[in-house]
Amino acid sequence: MKNVYVYVYPIEDFERNIPDNELIKAYCDGSVKRYSLDEFAELINDECFNEVNNWVRIIDDMSGYFPISYLHRDDLKGIGYDVSEVSDWDMETIAEKLGSDYTEQLFHSSLPIIVDHVGVPKINLVSFEVPRWKADLFISLFNADGGNGFEESEILEAEQFIEDNSLKLLVDVEDKPDQMIKCTFLTKL
Repeated sequence: MKNVYVYVYPIEDFERNIPDNELIKAYCDGSVKRYSLDEFAELINDECFNEVNNWVRIIDDMSGYFPISYLHRDDLKGIGYDVSEVSDWDMETIAEKLGSDYTEQLFHSSLPIIVDHVGVPKINLVSFEVPRWKADLFISLFNADGGNGFEESEILEAEQFIEDNSLKLLVDVEDKPDQMIKCTFLTKL
């Protein structure tokens, strides 16, 4: 529950059902207060919380993340350790070090293997180096202004290029030292 927070926001400034992402943004802007569960309990127990003028929302800031593993004392016991005097702090330290070790050594090499095994489709990216005017045209076409300011023949050529290469979305544009522009596209599968 490390990433569960209590957000306190003034009734006079916010609607009760403000979306979570807007509430978190307001916290980042300084107009909303955020407390851990322990901090909020302390406020209530010390009678320092003004419940009349504030809305309260509990948000798990880790939504969208999925735990990879949990560590239990039985895991240590199973490999021959005496856990009778192992503190929660010791367990947290071991878990953090295991997490760091896994992330630094195995996570990035194991992730694509396991994801492929599950059958998650890949996003195909492809890059082309093009002159500035053509990069500007791609930007125009992929941002739905239809190539305003370009010649009809240039637009038709670019649209044919998009179709021939199954380009779905322009995801990055990067200046290159040789006056060319690197355009990276997501392709249709």
